[in-house]
Amino acid sequence: MKRLSLFKNNSMSEKESDQFLNDLIRQKMDRDTKADWAQKLEDQYQISRSDTPLVAQRSTVAYRWMGIAATLVLLVMAVWMYRSQDGFQARQLADSFIREEQLPYAGFRKGADAVLEKRMRAVDAYQRKDFNTAIDTWQQLQAQPEFSPDDQFFLGMCYLYNGQAAQALSAFGKHEKMDNPGNRFVQERQFFSALALIKTGDPNTARSVLQALEQSTTSQALRLRATKVLAAMGD
Repeated sequence: MKRLSLFKNNSMSEKESDQFLNDLIRQKMDRDTKADWAQKLEDQYQISRSDTPLVAQRSTVAYRWMGIAATLVLLVMAVWMYRSQDGFQARQLADSFIREEQLPYAGFRKGADAVLEKRMRAVDAYQRKDFNTAIDTWQQLQAQPEFSPDDQFFLGMCYLYNGQAAQALSAFGKHEKMDNPGNRFVQERQFFSALALIKTGDPNTARSVLQALEQSTTSQALRLRATKVLAAMGD
């Protein structure tokens, strides 16, 4: 810019003016040559120069590869978690069924006054979700002749709702041995036993129980639940 001002003001010597003009002509020729070659490369070989600075290009490429790498890592982690946590979806679904609206107690039976009083206390604790008290009270009733299959079933439900899946399985097993024509919770026991089996890490047995229940149950609601859990368990 300084040389241009001097040239415009005639403040240059003749030699300096000639040199300045030669430099301008050379710069013009260089630009024209570069533009000509750039056009030839683009027309003949589809090679074009990006206006983006090299540093910016490198940064863009680096970020792009970082994004691809992060996506691959997340995909690998998702596959690993799906495969390594066998039955995760089934366990999650079992938890949702266990946490949903509590199964109402419908097994009230008459008996001796002392037994009736204990049963009332157990049922009251069950309805209030005080499962520890309900478990203790029903356990006290187990030695009594009036202890019914309904009492045994809801003892198992207390264990299941209380997060004690292994104890729930044991209680449901005793309930199965008490099966009789008056037992109203056979199919419910089968379904919740399958959930307890899933929770204790025995998906194969749970699958067999659910498949049998799916074929035999007379309850549309239980059949839909069994089908849903089986689908979550996969092959």
